[in-house]
Amino acid sequence: MPQPGVGALWRSYENPYDSCMVQMKLLVPPTWDELMKDPIYSAWAKRVPRLPVNVAHGEPWMIVARRRSEAPGSTWALKNMPVYADAYRRARRMMSTRRDEFEDIAIVSKRMLFRPPIGFSWNTNRYSWCGRCRRPSVFQPAFRHFALRNAPVLAEIDIERCYYCGAREVFAVRMKPRRKKVTI
Repeated sequence: MPQPGVGALWRSYENPYDSCMVQMKLLVPPTWDELMKDPIYSAWAKRVPRLPVNVAHGEPWMIVARRRSEAPGSTWALKNMPVYADAYRRARRMMSTRRDEFEDIAIVSKRMLFRPPIGFSWNTNRYSWCGRCRRPSVFQPAFRHFALRNAPVLAEIDIERCYYCGAREVFAVRMKPRRKKVTI
Protein backbone atom coordinates (compact mmCIF):
# COMPACT_ATOMS: atom_id res chain seq x y z
CA MET A 1 0.00 0.00 0.00
CA PRO A 2 1.47 3.43 -0.89
CA GLN A 3 2.32 5.72 1.99
CA PRO A 4 0.05 8.77 2.39
CA GLY A 5 1.52 12.10 1.46
CA VAL A 6 4.52 10.83 -0.48
CA GLY A 7 3.35 12.33 -3.79
CA ALA A 8 2.98 15.85 -2.41
CA LEU A 9 5.90 15.98 -0.01
CA TRP A 10 7.10 19.54 -0.61
CA ARG A 11 4.82 22.50 -1.13
CA SER A 12 5.81 26.14 -1.45
CA TYR A 13 4.42 28.73 0.99
CA GLU A 14 5.19 32.27 2.04
CA ASN A 15 6.39 32.68 5.60
CA PRO A 16 3.76 34.89 7.37
CA TYR A 17 6.19 35.78 10.18
CA ASP A 18 8.92 37.13 7.95
CA SER A 19 8.64 40.84 7.14
CA CYS A 20 10.28 40.24 3.74
CA MET A 21 7.74 37.51 2.83
CA VAL A 22 10.48 35.22 1.53
CA GLN A 23 9.25 32.22 -0.43
CA MET A 24 10.15 29.01 1.38
CA LYS A 25 9.41 25.32 1.10
CA LEU A 26 7.86 23.41 3.98
CA LEU A 27 7.60 19.72 4.57
CA VAL A 28 3.85 19.16 4.95
CA PRO A 29 2.07 16.12 6.40
CA PRO A 30 -0.37 13.95 4.46
CA THR A 31 -3.66 15.71 3.76
CA TRP A 32 -7.12 14.81 5.12
CA ASP A 33 -8.07 13.37 1.72
CA GLU A 34 -4.96 11.19 1.58
CA LEU A 35 -5.54 9.90 5.11
CA MET A 36 -9.23 9.18 4.49
CA LYS A 37 -8.31 6.93 1.54
CA ASP A 38 -6.77 4.52 4.04
CA PRO A 39 -9.63 2.23 5.22
CA ILE A 40 -8.16 1.69 8.72
CA TYR A 41 -7.63 5.39 9.41
CA SER A 42 -10.97 6.36 7.87
CA ALA A 43 -12.94 3.90 10.02
CA TRP A 44 -11.01 5.02 13.12
CA ALA A 45 -11.54 8.74 12.44
CA LYS A 46 -15.31 8.20 12.02
CA ARG A 47 -15.61 6.61 15.47
CA VAL A 48 -16.30 9.04 18.31
CA PRO A 49 -13.39 8.90 20.78
CA ARG A 50 -14.20 8.64 24.46
CA LEU A 51 -12.99 11.39 26.71
CA PRO A 52 -12.90 10.96 30.49
CA VAL A 53 -15.55 13.03 32.29
CA ASN A 54 -12.94 15.30 33.88
CA VAL A 55 -11.65 16.47 30.46
CA ALA A 56 -14.87 16.41 28.41
CA HIS A 57 -16.08 19.82 29.62
CA GLY A 58 -16.24 22.95 27.47
CA GLU A 59 -14.96 22.64 23.92
CA PRO A 60 -12.37 19.84 23.89
CA TRP A 61 -12.09 19.66 20.06
CA MET A 62 -10.63 22.18 17.62
CA ILE A 63 -10.85 22.15 13.84
CA VAL A 64 -7.69 23.49 12.21
CA ALA A 65 -8.05 24.19 8.49
CA ARG A 66 -5.31 25.37 6.12
CA ARG A 67 -6.52 27.71 3.42
CA ARG A 68 -5.21 27.49 -0.12
CA SER A 69 -2.50 30.03 -0.88
CA GLU A 70 -4.75 31.83 -3.39
CA ALA A 71 -7.72 32.08 -0.96
CA PRO A 72 -8.26 35.50 0.68
CA GLY A 73 -7.73 35.99 4.41
CA SER A 74 -5.34 34.39 6.86
CA THR A 75 -3.59 31.09 6.15
CA TRP A 76 -5.31 29.16 8.94
CA ALA A 77 -8.88 28.89 10.23
CA LEU A 78 -9.69 27.63 13.74
CA LYS A 79 -13.03 26.55 15.22
CA ASN A 80 -13.56 25.12 18.72
CA MET A 81 -16.22 22.42 19.01
CA PRO A 82 -17.85 20.80 22.09
CA VAL A 83 -18.67 17.42 20.45
CA TYR A 84 -16.40 15.26 18.28
CA ALA A 85 -19.23 14.04 16.03
CA ASP A 86 -20.13 17.65 15.18
CA ALA A 87 -16.47 18.48 14.56
CA TYR A 88 -16.09 15.48 12.22
CA ARG A 89 -19.26 16.37 10.28
CA ARG A 90 -18.16 19.98 9.94
CA ALA A 91 -14.65 18.99 8.81
CA ARG A 92 -16.06 16.57 6.24
CA ARG A 93 -18.48 19.22 4.98
CA MET A 94 -15.70 21.84 4.76
CA MET A 95 -13.52 19.50 2.72
CA SER A 96 -16.34 18.58 0.34
CA THR A 97 -18.21 21.87 -0.20
CA ARG A 98 -15.42 24.40 0.33
CA ARG A 99 -12.59 22.58 -1.43
CA ASP A 100 -11.67 25.71 -3.39
CA GLU A 101 -11.01 27.55 -0.11
CA PHE A 102 -9.40 24.87 2.13
CA GLU A 103 -6.48 22.61 1.27
CA ASP A 104 -6.30 20.50 4.42
CA ILE A 105 -7.98 20.05 7.78
CA ALA A 106 -7.30 18.42 11.16
CA ILE A 107 -9.46 17.71 14.20
CA VAL A 108 -7.32 18.43 17.25
CA SER A 109 -7.94 17.15 20.77
CA LYS A 110 -7.23 19.96 23.21
CA ARG A 111 -7.49 17.78 26.32
CA MET A 112 -6.06 14.32 25.65
CA LEU A 113 -3.45 12.46 23.60
CA PHE A 114 -4.48 9.54 21.39
CA ARG A 115 -2.54 6.53 20.15
CA PRO A 116 -2.62 5.59 16.46
CA PRO A 117 -5.18 3.04 15.29
CA ILE A 118 -4.04 -0.58 15.28
CA GLY A 119 -2.95 -1.67 11.82
CA PHE A 120 -2.59 1.86 10.38
CA SER A 121 0.85 2.52 8.91
CA TRP A 122 2.54 5.67 7.68
CA ASN A 123 6.01 6.70 6.60
CA THR A 124 7.76 6.90 9.97
CA ASN A 125 10.93 8.27 8.36
CA ARG A 126 9.12 11.48 7.36
CA TYR A 127 6.20 11.80 9.77
CA SER A 128 5.61 11.35 13.49
CA TRP A 129 2.30 10.59 15.16
CA CYS A 130 0.82 13.62 16.91
CA GLY A 131 -1.45 12.49 19.72
CA ARG A 132 -3.31 15.81 19.77
CA CYS A 133 -4.00 15.93 16.02
CA ARG A 134 -4.67 12.19 15.91
CA ARG A 135 -2.73 11.88 12.65
CA PRO A 136 0.78 11.66 11.21
CA SER A 137 2.33 15.12 11.26
CA VAL A 138 5.58 16.97 10.78
CA PHE A 139 7.45 18.60 13.66
CA GLN A 140 9.40 21.62 12.46
CA PRO A 141 11.28 24.43 14.18
CA ALA A 142 8.79 27.20 14.94
CA PHE A 143 9.43 30.08 17.31
CA ARG A 144 5.85 31.22 16.75
CA HIS A 145 2.86 29.10 15.83
CA PHE A 146 -0.60 30.23 14.71
CA ALA A 147 -2.39 27.83 17.08
CA LEU A 148 -0.51 29.30 20.05
CA ARG A 149 -0.92 32.98 19.23
CA ASN A 150 -2.98 33.63 22.39
CA ALA A 151 -0.97 31.32 24.66
CA PRO A 152 2.08 32.51 26.59
CA VAL A 153 5.35 30.77 25.79
CA LEU A 154 6.78 29.46 29.04
CA ALA A 155 9.99 27.96 27.67
CA GLU A 156 11.74 27.89 24.33
CA ILE A 157 13.84 24.82 25.07
CA ASP A 158 12.19 22.65 22.42
CA ILE A 159 11.17 24.60 19.34
CA GLU A 160 10.12 21.62 17.24
CA ARG A 161 6.34 22.01 16.93
CA CYS A 162 3.53 20.11 15.22
CA TYR A 163 2.51 21.54 11.86
CA TYR A 164 -1.18 21.73 12.87
CA CYS A 165 -1.63 22.06 16.62
CA GLY A 166 1.72 23.51 17.74
CA ALA A 167 2.41 20.79 20.31
CA ARG A 168 6.06 20.42 21.20
CA GLU A 169 7.79 17.37 19.82
CA VAL A 170 8.62 16.04 23.29
CA PHE A 171 4.96 16.41 24.30
CA ALA A 172 3.58 14.59 21.27
CA VAL A 173 3.09 10.85 21.18
CA ARG A 174 6.15 9.57 19.34
CA MET A 175 5.07 6.09 18.32
CA LYS A 176 5.58 3.61 15.58
CA PRO A 177 2.53 2.06 13.90
CA ARG A 178 0.87 -0.56 16.09
CA ARG A 179 0.47 -4.05 14.65
CA LYS A 180 -2.43 -6.39 15.20
CA LYS A 181 -1.69 -9.13 17.73
CA VAL A 182 -1.50 -12.57 16.21
CA THR A 183 -2.72 -15.47 18.32
CA ILE A 184 -1.70 -19.03 17.55
